[in-house]
Amino acid sequence: MQNETPPERRSPDAGEPAFHFDARAVAAEFLRRIDELKQNPVPPRPDQHLVARVLLKGWETEEAKGGRRSVQPFRIGEDGSIHQLNLYPASRAGFQTNWVLFGSGSLEQLWEKTEKKVPEIRGAIEAGTLFNRPDLVEGLKDLVALHHVRNNRQHGQFRVWLEENRSALDHAFTELGHIGDLPDDDQLFRVAAEQLFAFTRNWVKTGSVQILTPDLDDAEFVISDVPTLTVQQLNRTDTIDRFAVPLAEANCLFMPIGPRCVAAIGSETGYLKVPLRTVRGFNTQQTAHCYDLVFTRPGGPLQQFLSEHRQPPGPRRPTPSPTTAR
Repeated sequence: MQNETPPERRSPDAGEPAFHFDARAVAAEFLRRIDELKQNPVPPRPDQHLVARVLLKGWETEEAKGGRRSVQPFRIGEDGSIHQLNLYPASRAGFQTNWVLFGSGSLEQLWEKTEKKVPEIRGAIEAGTLFNRPDLVEGLKDLVALHHVRNNRQHGQFRVWLEENRSALDHAFTELGHIGDLPDDDQLFRVAAEQLFAFTRNWVKTGSVQILTPDLDDAEFVISDVPTLTVQQLNRTDTIDRFAVPLAEANCLFMPIGPRCVAAIGSETGYLKVPLRTVRGFNTQQTAHCYDLVFTRPGGPLQQFLSEHRQPPGPRRPTPSPTTAR
């Protein structure tokens, strides 16, 4: 990760579509799954963490006043400006109301099957025993896949894909007998998110896992609201050419697991100590390719770095990001 110069920030709608498709086959699968979800309702879960709460807890630190454990969020403006926000516990940071509106309860149940493994995964990484536990290695891969899917960048990409293909889908729905009863956008996104998660899990299944840790005691990683970075990597870990590429073009995924470790899924395995320039390069890319939030440890070295570079509050987005740090 030698390149520490932030690339031009990509718009929320940039990137790969959710999938390429045969309209009739995809429409039939949408209808089948939507009908299944309607027949087996689960109570909705409106407050949905995009960055898993249990993962974000790794960045919590006890506040100087009051003793509450919190993370430090920063909002990254469209122009690259950095704005320090109030401290919040991980339980109240990095979530969005109704990211998925239809069938949210069952989707949250799916996510939680992966998220519940995070404390054990993190403990095994710290103890150096991760690779003795194939079940935890698989769980770590699923965690990376989950965070590739569950973010506002993917949501925006799906909206673009749907706008481009809605006419073909509606025609297929009609051919399949749904006249005047077409699935709405929220129903389609619910199914697409689940499908993309399954696709990404299959992608990471054959990859090897490598754990990167800084070789300096005071070096730390940030985590953003789009924590999984897709990378087209030409050589070894410190020679990375392109970030935030479509999954089909990626040969490695990177995601922070804590302030002191990053998981890389690609061709290498084991534990690797990385120099400060690699840590800085990773943090630069996490910040450059976030949707609009980056989290650090309160009082940690990265808070000081980001605070020194923050700008006065500027104009808000025309549509403020619903990803909150409240």
